[in-house]
Amino acid sequence: MLRRYTIGLAGVLLLTVLPMTTATATPPADVTFDFEFFFGAEDNTFEAWGSAVDDGLMCPSGAIQEGPFRQSHFGKNVTPFDTFICDEVGAFGPEDSFDFKAQIHIHDFPYFSGSWVILGGTGAFEDIHGTGSADGIFLFDDEGNIVAVDETRSGSMHLN
Repeated sequence: MLRRYTIGLAGVLLLTVLPMTTATATPPADVTFDFEFFFGAEDNTFEAWGSAVDDGLMCPSGAIQEGPFRQSHFGKNVTPFDTFICDEVGAFGPEDSFDFKAQIHIHDFPYFSGSWVILGGTGAFEDIHGTGSADGIFLFDDEGNIVAVDETRSGSMHLN
């Protein structure tokens, strides 16, 4: 009898608290990030669009700070970690940034695809969550060396 009462009480508490926690989260909004990323460069930038930008949840442009990356499976799988920092546009500025982790698979060189997740952020993006897919192509210099990627990351994000 005590066990049923405890389970029933836990269910009532969950139903009471759950609406309060989910009501504070923004609904998922579509977002697309497009960029050419030159390896080792300090001036890589991104552009963003979609309902997240239209609704004022995401900045429309900014800088990319290169983070560490891992390679596996003979270089066919790459996991980059990068920070996207907003330009001073509207309500956004350099104090608003978010960290990406991408899981990239090079399936048909020079093309690649994969997935991404936003790990966290600062400023306006302190409570950001997001996930989606990535598609791109490697870019080469005149000698045939890989120097950059042209990449698009599409998906959704929300704030809670």
